[in-house]
Amino acid sequence: MTPPVQERPTAMRADSTGDSRPFVVLHVEDNPADVELVKQVVGRSDRNLSVTAVSCASDALAYLRGDLDLGTADRPDFVLLDLNLPDSDGYELLEQIRSMPASRSLPVIVLSGSESQTDIQRAYELHANAYLIKPMHYPELQSVLERTFDFWAHAAALPNRHGV
Repeated sequence: MTPPVQERPTAMRADSTGDSRPFVVLHVEDNPADVELVKQVVGRSDRNLSVTAVSCASDALAYLRGDLDLGTADRPDFVLLDLNLPDSDGYELLEQIRSMPASRSLPVIVLSGSESQTDIQRAYELHANAYLIKPMHYPELQSVLERTFDFWAHAAALPNRHGV
C-alpha cells in the first residue's frame, strides 16, 4: 500500500446545510505525475477542495468502506477515476463502487487518456457520471479539471453524504 497524498484546503465554505467543510475529491490514480497535476490545479485555485489520492482500487474501496483512514473524516463528494490501475482495472472498481449501497449515488468521473468508443461506452454502462478524455498538455488539463471541479462543487446538486 502506498501512502496517500492529500491536499488540504486553506478555507472552508458553508454548504447548503450550513455545514462548513471542504468539497472532498477521491482521486484514484497510480501515476504520481497525474496526482501531482491535480494537486497543482487545486493548489492554484481558490476553490475549497480537499483531494485525497490513492493509487489502487483496493485502497479506494477500503477508504469508501471506512476501513482505511487517510486522515480525513469526510467521505468524498465525488471520485475522479483513472481506468488503468495496478491491482484492478477502473471498470472493476466502478462496478464495485456501484454495488456498495452507500456509494451507489456517489458521482464517479472517469479521467482517461483513452478516446476509444468502447471504453467510453463501457464506463457509461457501468454508471459513470462522466467520461473525460485527459488532454495531453497541462494548460488544457488544468482547464478541464477546473471546469469539472466547478461543476461538481458548485453547480451540481449532490446527495447528502452525511445521510448515507
